[in-house]
Amino acid sequence: MTDVAYGQTLDSLILSFEYHNTLGGYPTINFFLTDGLGHYGIFAPTSSGIGAVSVIDPINGWSRMTLDFTNVTTTANMAVYEHNGLSTTYGDPYTNFQWADIRDLTIAGVYDYQRSPTGGWDAWGTMFDANHGLALIWGDTVNSNNSYGSQMREIANLTLTVAGTQYEGTFVNAQAPVPEPATMTVLGLGLGGLALSRLRKRLG
Repeated sequence: MTDVAYGQTLDSLILSFEYHNTLGGYPTINFFLTDGLGHYGIFAPTSSGIGAVSVIDPINGWSRMTLDFTNVTTTANMAVYEHNGLSTTYGDPYTNFQWADIRDLTIAGVYDYQRSPTGGWDAWGTMFDANHGLALIWGDTVNSNNSYGSQMREIANLTLTVAGTQYEGTFVNAQAPVPEPATMTVLGLGLGGLALSRLRKRLG
């Protein structure tokens, strides 16, 4: 998780990373959003809309996924989990939005409305500090005994561009306990941390 995008609009972000794909599937990415009026939700493009926002390139047993939110069709369908009033429609397990409905929302931190483990987010470590608004997830901590959750799943060479500034990701072992999440939108957040350092200013 990282806080470098906090307060930025969703359509100002470009996220790119490589993942080891020989075990099948691809990582989940969650963006915690707000309209600034007390309404929140979790944008999860890998549940719906991944084809509209990403390009996946194979590279020798790995894949590189690039999500460019700066150039998305306004009518593309997107999945938003656990919102508390971003629209009058509520879906199960998520609500369908169009890109035009969410592109101007800003990145928020983990928020009280979201269902959380007993005792609150403190039990999950500092990754759930208030301003952490982007989570990259590769695995399944709810059922870590199955082949999907127990296999080694690797991510490398991550960059996040925020309003024209590019950051390079460094993965660290957070050594946080991993209680069972109350919702599938937070799978895997206790497994590790992500630190982002500024890499360079983009030209143009």
